[in-house]
Amino acid sequence: MVSYLSHLKKLYFHPSKFFASVEKDKDYSKIMFFYVKMIIISSIITILSSAIILTIRKSFILKEFISIIFDSAVSIGLAFLVPFVMAGIIHLGVLIFRGKQGYYNTYKPIAYSLVVVAIYSIISTIVTSILSVIYPANQLPSMTADPSIYFQTLLQDKNFILLLAVAFTILVISFVHSLIVQIIGISKFQKISKLKAFLSIILISVILIMLVILVMTLIIRYIPSAAIA
Repeated sequence: MVSYLSHLKKLYFHPSKFFASVEKDKDYSKIMFFYVKMIIISSIITILSSAIILTIRKSFILKEFISIIFDSAVSIGLAFLVPFVMAGIIHLGVLIFRGKQGYYNTYKPIAYSLVVVAIYSIISTIVTSILSVIYPANQLPSMTADPSIYFQTLLQDKNFILLLAVAFTILVISFVHSLIVQIIGISKFQKISKLKAFLSIILISVILIMLVILVMTLIIRYIPSAAIA
């Protein structure tokens, strides 16, 4: 555990030194379980914080708590898959910019960058949980009764807006930090410049966003014409 925390500290604060220390690692499972362990820790903290908050609010409902446990179990399951998929997508960008060190050397920095994201997820859970106790949200109407009234009430709640702002700020910091880790790692292991590493990540992301927008546009245009027909 001490060794694991030491590795986390080095990855979080000194990614260049961390990647130098794992440069010779060739084992997918070692990297994967390093990430999965952090997701398990994050899930446990989420479950415990949810239980504490629901108890404090005297609104503990077993069905909702089971749903939280189920969501956490799904997150742990996806942790075995997400790094491979994400690395596969970004590796396309690496190939475009002539990274020739193979998929594994893209997978390694991507998987480790997701550990950084998981750390921020834990920070976000702890901070927002504390704030939700200090600044509890108002009682909301049932979402099933009228979703529009539910969201309108939610957006008028200053405490909820505060929580949302804090969570969003941590999310943005998480994105920037993990991107920096990815750039450092891909540049080192794929033996390309940091600019090319950055473009490898961003290019594919932009292409995917454009494809999603294109597909959604086509669907929106098709539905009315199909309805008229």
